[in-house]
Amino acid sequence: MATASLAPAAAAVRKTRRTALLGRGLIATLAVGVVGGLLATTVTAYLSIERASATVALGEGDAILRSLIRLGGPNGPPPTPDDLAECLDSHREDGLRYLALVGPDQRVHLDLGTASVNRDTFEREIARLRPGIPERNGAVLRLVSRPLPPRRGPLGAPPPDGVGGGFRPGRDPRPPLGPPVFVIEYQPIVAERLAKQARFTLASGLVAAAALLAGTVTLGRRWLREDALEHRLEQDRRLATLGEMSAVLAHEIRNPLASLKGHAQLLVEMLAEPGATRAKAKRVVSEAVRLEALTSDLLEFVRAGKIERRPTSLAALLRDMAESEGGTRLRVDLTRAPATWPLDPARMRQVLTNLIRNAVQASPGDEPVEVEATIRDGQLVISVRDHGAGLPAGDPAALFEPFHTTRTHGTGLGLTVARRLVGLHHGTIRAFNHESGGAVFRVVLPRD
Repeated sequence: MATASLAPAAAAVRKTRRTALLGRGLIATLAVGVVGGLLATTVTAYLSIERASATVALGEGDAILRSLIRLGGPNGPPPTPDDLAECLDSHREDGLRYLALVGPDQRVHLDLGTASVNRDTFEREIARLRPGIPERNGAVLRLVSRPLPPRRGPLGAPPPDGVGGGFRPGRDPRPPLGPPVFVIEYQPIVAERLAKQARFTLASGLVAAAALLAGTVTLGRRWLREDALEHRLEQDRRLATLGEMSAVLAHEIRNPLASLKGHAQLLVEMLAEPGATRAKAKRVVSEAVRLEALTSDLLEFVRAGKIERRPTSLAALLRDMAESEGGTRLRVDLTRAPATWPLDPARMRQVLTNLIRNAVQASPGDEPVEVEATIRDGQLVISVRDHGAGLPAGDPAALFEPFHTTRTHGTGLGLTVARRLVGLHHGTIRAFNHESGGAVFRVVLPRD
């Protein structure tokens, strides 16, 4: 009756919990997707603005070079120092810091402004520059023009008779010296503004993404805490209901059950001859014993309400249990365990009895049951490992639900009582499969 009434309720609670976790998981996934989308958009915008900034920087320098090349016209005399000075002044607000007229011999023949390096270094570095491709040198960009239209005479000198033009074979006494080029150093003001905006956009996006991610993590943790608290409250409500029902059942069943068991045992003794009647009487006795064990477990479940902690020797506790439960099959490792630990010895013996008894029953043949006690992060950790087939598929937490059992004659309350007693010690208990086979039940107990 109890199993029929509690099992559907427990299943409904687990289903509700799974639905809530699924919904919260979807919300978390959506939030992470928003964060990823925001990061992708921010990085894409940053890279786009960076590329636009580089294009604008080249455009700024190209505009200055075009104004220099236009000085004197395509066939006019080379620009004079006054022309270059006027150009430097007119483009100073555009970021122009230095300009030079460089001849085909890679020497500076005329320059104005303040260069980023000395002249010798500047002339050595000119050779690697390519027309139309800016090169950054510290805070300024350096840009070289395409070759200027060819002119006669020494670089910078006006053509004979004031006539501009190129080389005329048969008439000019000597060929042109080669096309000179302009080299400028400038600070790309507009491009720097774009780059600053790109960095600001990137920083703003990263801050927003970090804030959104932090909010998602905070909400996720809060949801998990609320879910755990809700699950705990629901579990406490079900356990309280089960406790009330168990007390009633134990008192109502215990006395008539004892009478039934006693008379059945007398009947077995009276039927000395083996046969079907004696077998049926023995079956009545065995079922009565099973019901008696169930009522005992129910009473233990009801009574598990208070604990009295005191310093307890783990070695003595496990030694007594090895003699009564595991015999020679129990292997105890206490090399890293504390000498004593504050706990309720009677209650903890009950917990370990359930765990060790289950491990002995799960381990086939003479396979040992391993018990280890150690200190981790200031907490006592007791592990009980069997060498059986391991935990069945599904949620390991379901093993601790009331009346959940994998054995034919089990009551399904042993692990439930164990979890409740561990909880009264402010500890935790969980089950998992060992990587080398078998199941492990691990109890973690804080000092306080």
